[in-house]
Amino acid sequence: MNSLQQTLPRTFHHYKLSDTDTNVVICKVCNVEVLNTQQSICNHEVDYVHTKHYKQLLLNNYLVINEGLYCGICDIILSNQDDLDHMNDENHVNEKECVKLHPHMLKKEGSTLECYVCDVTITSNNCVTEHVNGNQHRDKYSQLCENNNITEVNNRKFCELCLVFVNDRKVIDHINDDYHCHRLNLDYEDTDNETNLSDTSSEDDSIGEPLNYQMKECDITNSVLCIVCNITIDDEDITTHISGNKHKHIYAATLSFNELKSLDNGFFCDICKVSVSNKNEFSHINGRKHKENIENVIFESMTNRNM
Repeated sequence: MNSLQQTLPRTFHHYKLSDTDTNVVICKVCNVEVLNTQQSICNHEVDYVHTKHYKQLLLNNYLVINEGLYCGICDIILSNQDDLDHMNDENHVNEKECVKLHPHMLKKEGSTLECYVCDVTITSNNCVTEHVNGNQHRDKYSQLCENNNITEVNNRKFCELCLVFVNDRKVIDHINDDYHCHRLNLDYEDTDNETNLSDTSSEDDSIGEPLNYQMKECDITNSVLCIVCNITIDDEDITTHISGNKHKHIYAATLSFNELKSLDNGFFCDICKVSVSNKNEFSHINGRKHKENIENVIFESMTNRNM
């Protein structure tokens, strides 16, 4: 096998000795036996069936040959000798399972899925195509992109807040990204700061329960604006929306990015080193001093990364 290793330095690792016969080796790509001679293995390497199997294996694992190997779902560059090990790596296998799902779907128990865009349950993967092609889903997805300042530029998604192009499969991930959530809160505060006080002060005392502090009145009849998710919802659906996974995730991501830690009686901001009372976390996040402090932290982080 030493002479073989010199002859096939890039693919030597595709073979292993048979457990029962030292005169043969097992091709791990084709799962067939090959005589343990240099000529036989070289012939197998260039054989059409072997080449076809290896190309299909790369395709199934989203690996592209480009000065080595590039994994499209793990977004890493590998050496040729790491190809089979990477295909069997637990993290890679998990990423492959996620790719099989439509990017707008979240995996729930059993075969049940949840549409992140519409916040509804899908009974099985077979129903996904019909759902995402429906007018209601398309309209809500367009509205979600618009609310997050994501537009189309040359048939590609572009985030005007973060100034980056976003892969179609990664739009939901980008929307939930801590940095994007922070930029979105800054944009919302800048555009709405002047009208926020006048809106609340001009209203008469409402009858019934007061509006949840994470909601704001909007111009749409019987609707409110969720300042966490930056979307409009029916005023009758406030409780359902707040208890939903999407709202909880964005809320947690916003606190995490702004380094607010929950306490029994409020929060503590690790950026500003101050305590924040309950229901005042967004007032603090959108405050001038916190904005300046966190922008300084981001700048320092980016500067150190480039050094």
